[in-house]
Amino acid sequence: MVQQTHNLELSTMTTDRFALSNLLYFKDEVEAALILALLNKNEEVAIFWAYELHYSGFKDEIFSLLEKIYYYFYATLNPNFKPFLNRKLGSREFQDINSIVTNLLIRSYNLDIFLLMQTCKSVKIPANFDGNLEPLITAKKYATVAKYILHTCSETEFVKMAGGTASRLEYLAQVVQECRQDHCKKCHKLYLDSEYVAPEIGENPVLYKILETHCKYGVNDSGLLSLFQLVRPKEHKKVQKLWRSNWLYYACGSPVWLERLESYQGSLDNEKKIVVFPSEDQEEEFYNQFGLEPDEQKRETQEKVIPEFLGEVKVSDFYEKFKGCLGVYKITKNTLEKINKLTLL
Repeated sequence: MVQQTHNLELSTMTTDRFALSNLLYFKDEVEAALILALLNKNEEVAIFWAYELHYSGFKDEIFSLLEKIYYYFYATLNPNFKPFLNRKLGSREFQDINSIVTNLLIRSYNLDIFLLMQTCKSVKIPANFDGNLEPLITAKKYATVAKYILHTCSETEFVKMAGGTASRLEYLAQVVQECRQDHCKKCHKLYLDSEYVAPEIGENPVLYKILETHCKYGVNDSGLLSLFQLVRPKEHKKVQKLWRSNWLYYACGSPVWLERLESYQGSLDNEKKIVVFPSEDQEEEFYNQFGLEPDEQKRETQEKVIPEFLGEVKVSDFYEKFKGCLGVYKITKNTLEKINKLTLL
């Protein structure tokens, strides 16, 4: 859209909560799909999602997410993996994403920390609690422990309790790992060294074919995506409308698309939720270079990128599929049924 920019207050960042990735997946759905691919131990799929976040411009966020995933699922069984992870988090090179993903895939996991995150919010801290975790740990009240560490204790109390631990999530993983110390004597010591080869689009790609060609995997191939708390509208018709008709505005929630837009002097009008260009020529030049034409995509491609959620899926399905190595947190069927949506910190 062409509009006189001197009459508008234009921002260079979208304030809307939606963000579409480089290949126009919803960003938060890519994050959930990465988790599910790791738990499914599907290497090609996990690497695809991890690098989709990288190519979208979330070059620091992908490392932060991988660190969280380590604490969610792997830390209590693989404490010796932390030095390797820290080195990769420190260097943050392109190939480090591949190294972290492939080395997580060969390791065992459990759901202790991830499920404690989901259940602890509804737990009440005892009125006479003095900050001593030992009685709670002895009584195996792990959800109460998690509630205090993640949500209740003040920053001053946390620093005093955890010492030099970097984060609350890391400290919770340490506490739970110590509770199952006898089960962690044989940690995986194998480290894989492989190289990721980036896909090539070619010099003169047919723009409307890019999504069809490069969206190799469906974000809901696992069938479990709807279990996560997602930003997409509940009505699928609304999802289709914003993706087909206003894709560029929401794609600018990703740094790579915002940079592309600004290279043609385009801007965002966050009040009207539109993209504006200073001239028709610049708008035309932009779409000649980057117009992916989502409204022209085949049904198969659209179902990969913006799938409709059909049928009921329960958190208990997630638990039964991925419970893996049973941890110290023995979650009850009743507690599982109370979890409405899976959330990430």
